[in-house]
Amino acid sequence: MVWRGDTTLRDRILGALPYLMPMLDILLVISSIPAGFILFSLFPPLRLLLSPLYAILPFYTMRLGGFLSVELILFIVLFVAVVRNDDLPRFLRFNTLQGLLMSIFLFLCNLVLDLIGRMLFVGALQLVLQGVFVLLFIGTMAASIFAIIQCFRGLYADIPFISEAAHSQLP
Repeated sequence: MVWRGDTTLRDRILGALPYLMPMLDILLVISSIPAGFILFSLFPPLRLLLSPLYAILPFYTMRLGGFLSVELILFIVLFVAVVRNDDLPRFLRFNTLQGLLMSIFLFLCNLVLDLIGRMLFVGALQLVLQGVFVLLFIGTMAASIFAIIQCFRGLYADIPFISEAAHSQLP
């Protein structure tokens, strides 16, 4: 779907960058659970394909003092400087907001699943939760790659629920 004019190559590249945030978020989660190790051992090319993201991951998770992290600062800067800046093209603001909404969704899913996992000590239920994390990983990677491809094509990526929320937040 194309809205309100053409997009430049600069807008297309900058519009694709915020989708790295949810990819890094889910990569951090999946790398810390046993199912992630199994997934990467079953599909070794997957680790090779994701190696550029693994190179960025230490900088993305770096702490700057007690509470502040690069992840939090990047989130706030993107929201304030890009999403709320009406002087920037809508295409760039929409894709940035959609990437941020995907990160929020992943944070909430991780929080809820982590709380459920801490309450349940039964092995079979832990295995089910790890399966949910793997599905979340696959879904996030697929949605992010789809959105990046759509950005490079100059089109708005329609991701159910997230795109609707992003469209409703932008004038």
